Amino acid sequence: MLIFLNFSLHPNLVCAEQNPINFVIKKLKSIKPILKCSDLVSVNLSDEVGREVRINSAKNVDDYCMVAGTIDPAINFEVKLPLKNWTQRYVQMGCARLCGIIFLRQPDAIDTCLPAKNKEIVLAANNMGHASANINDSEWGRDFKLRSDFAHKANNLTSIAVKALIRKFYGQAPKYSYFSGCSSGGREGLIEAQRYPKDFDGIIAGASAINFTTQNSFYHAWNTLVNQDSNGDPILKAFKLPVLLSAVLNKCDHLDGVIDGVINTPWLCNFDSQTLLCNGNELLRNCLTKEEIRVVKEIYNGANDGVGNKMVIKGPLYGSEKFWAVQIVPSKSEAAKGLEISTGVIRDLLYEELLPMNYSINNFKFTKENFEATTKLHSIYDSTSPDIKEFVSNGGKILMWHGLNDADISPYNSIAYYHALEKKFGSEKTREFAKLYLLPGAGHCGKGDGPSNLELLTAMMNWVESGIAPFKMIASLKQGGSFSLNNFPPIPDHLLKVKSTRPVYPYPISTEYSGKGDVNNAINFKEGRKLPVPESDLEWLGSKFFN
Repeated sequence: MLIFLNFSLHPNLVCAEQNPINFVIKKLKSIKPILKCSDLVSVNLSDEVGREVRINSAKNVDDYCMVAGTIDPAINFEVKLPLKNWTQRYVQMGCARLCGIIFLRQPDAIDTCLPAKNKEIVLAANNMGHASANINDSEWGRDFKLRSDFAHKANNLTSIAVKALIRKFYGQAPKYSYFSGCSSGGREGLIEAQRYPKDFDGIIAGASAINFTTQNSFYHAWNTLVNQDSNGDPILKAFKLPVLLSAVLNKCDHLDGVIDGVINTPWLCNFDSQTLLCNGNELLRNCLTKEEIRVVKEIYNGANDGVGNKMVIKGPLYGSEKFWAVQIVPSKSEAAKGLEISTGVIRDLLYEELLPMNYSINNFKFTKENFEATTKLHSIYDSTSPDIKEFVSNGGKILMWHGLNDADISPYNSIAYYHALEKKFGSEKTREFAKLYLLPGAGHCGKGDGPSNLELLTAMMNWVESGIAPFKMIASLKQGGSFSLNNFPPIPDHLLKVKSTRPVYPYPISTEYSGKGDVNNAINFKEGRKLPVPESDLEWLGSKFFN
C-alpha cells in the first residue's frame, strides 16, 4: 500500500525542521536499481495499468532517475527514483485547486526526516488528467472523459503505474507507500482511502476540499456575491479587515488563557460585529458601516436560503479575517478570486448538461431546489464517505490537519468528516486509524501567525511502520514564517527572529497555557479539555453526504 503526500503547497506541514517528539523511523534495507535509468523508456506498463502508458523520458538528474510519462488520455505523471539509496518507501503527492500542473519537488525543511533528506524515497505526482498552465482553469471539464480522471481515477492509475515502474527498476515493490495532499490534494487523499483502499498505507490530508461540489459553488459564490452592491462593486474591502480582526481578537483571544493573536477554539468565540458600527464620530477605516456589518455577518454564517437551510457547513471562522483578503474580499475594485473559481466550476464541471460559456454567476440561486440540482454529481467529486472499512482492515492510517484560520475551506469540513468516522466506527476505534490536528492561527495549507510546522511525514512513517500512533505533536513557527497581506502592518523584525513552539493534540483535545513561562515555548503548555464542535453546528443540507 502507498502513502500519498502533497509537499507543494506547504511542505513544512509534511516534514518540518524541528523534531520535538524524537521520532525514530525504522531503518529499512537500501535497494539498488537493477536497470539503467535510460532502460525505463522502453518498459511496458500498459498491461498492468489497463490503459496505454507511454514513458516519454528517463534521465539521471541529481542522484535521481527522473521519469516522465502519460497515461491515456491525458494523465501526465513524473517520478523521481533514487539511484543510490532507495529504502523501499514511495510517496505520491497531490495537486492544488483544479490541478493541470504536476507538483513534483523534493520536500523542503527535512532536517529530521532522514529518508527524505537522504534522497531515499521514490516521489511521484500527476496533473489529475488534464494539462493547463492555470490551476483555476476548468474548461477541460467540458470533456466528460476527463472529469472522472480528475475526480478519482488519476491518482489510482498513477499509483499502479509507478509501483510497476518501481518493480521493474529495483526488482521489487515498495514496502510502504504514502500519499499526502493539501486542499484539492487532501480531497484526493481521502478519495484514495474511500475508493482505492489498497493503494496506500498512510494518507496525510490537509485542509481537504472534502465537499468539492458545494465548496466550489455555494461557498465561494456566496462569499463574493453577498459583498456586492447593486452595481456589482464590493461593499467590504480589504482595508477594513484589520479593524474587524482586531475586534475579534479583543473579544476572544484570551479564551485559551494567553493573549497571543491566536484563537484556539473559534467555536467558543461569541463575537458580535454590531459592536463595530460607525456612530458618526470615528474615521471610517476604524469602524464598519451598516452594510459592511451585514456583509460580515453573511460571510460568517455561510451560504443559506434565509429560511434555515444551510448550503455549506460553515463560513470562515472567527480569527480568519486576515485571510479574507483577495479570495473573499478584494483589495481594490475587482472581483474577489473566489468568484472566478466558482463561475468556472459551476459552468464546466457540476452538471451533466453543460452550461453556456457565457454563464453568469449572478444567475446562481441559493435555494434548496438549486442545492439538490447542483449536487447531483457530488458523489463523483466529493470525499465525504466514512465507509473506509477495507482501508482500515488493511491497516491504513489517516492524518488530517487543518488551519483554523483557513478562509478558503472552512475547518468545519475536516471536523465534520472526523465526526462521521466516529459515527461509523465509534470514537475508540476511529482513534486507532485516524487523527485530526487543528492548527490555531494557520491559514489555508499552513502559513499564518500561529505555529503550523508539523512532523507529519515522520509521524506517519512511525505510525505505519512501527505501530506508534502520534498524540502530542509540537508545531513550530519559524523565522519569517508569518503570512502578511496588504493593509496589515508588517510584523516587527524582532518578532520574526523568534521561533515559537506550541503543542497540539488530536481533536477534540485542546491545548492550555500553564499560566507561567514564555508563551513562545511549548514546554509551558499542556493537554487541555476536550472541546468538540457541537453536532448541531455541523448540520446542513449536505449532512447526508457523510452517511
